[in-house]
Amino acid sequence: MRTLFQNAQLILPGGIEEGWLLAEDGLIAAAGKGEAPAADCAVDCGGEYLSPGFVELQTHGAAGADFMDGTAEAFEAACFMHLRHGTTTILPTGLAAATNDIIRLIDNFREAKELLKGRGPHIPGLHMEGPYLNKDQCGAIEPEFIRPPVEREYEAFLSHGKGCIRRWTLAIEQPGALRFVRRLKEEGVLPSIGHSNAEYCQVLEGYEAGMTHVTHLYSA
Repeated sequence: MRTLFQNAQLILPGGIEEGWLLAEDGLIAAAGKGEAPAADCAVDCGGEYLSPGFVELQTHGAAGADFMDGTAEAFEAACFMHLRHGTTTILPTGLAAATNDIIRLIDNFREAKELLKGRGPHIPGLHMEGPYLNKDQCGAIEPEFIRPPVEREYEAFLSHGKGCIRRWTLAIEQPGALRFVRRLKEEGVLPSIGHSNAEYCQVLEGYEAGMTHVTHLYSA
């Protein structure tokens, strides 16, 4: 499906230009000025701004719904609210919680991905924020659910969440964290440091193990 957006103020890497944009199957295919290419349908933007979709790496919900609510409908409500405001790719984010609640989060994500297919934002995977954090930097997370990474538990999460988990926030100074980071890399999951009391040397160890991202820097 080729859709042509005309008469738009295009937000481009080099600035804002008036012109057209061609999308094919939901992805930007081309943009330019002057004569536009053929398309299956055309949209007159009326001189309004046209931007690539926003990418949200960490959000816990929206529209009164939380991804930890325990239902696929909560995912649906939150994702559609983000989509209304221009976010087209989302990593739904969970929190440190009891084991059963984390398993339910993964199950709800799978169900929601089917519900949203073809009509909602792209949700390539989950962002797990915990439970392997530091209680001293718990922020809004319930400290009772924060714990060090234990191989038996995280292997169960990784197995149950195969293909669903894309990013995982943890405190690198926790016992067993370096081994966990290496496992995340093996599984193709992005390790991210957050809710941490780590010293500089500990962060360097994490980086050498494969940790290359930070979750809300300057907030623990």
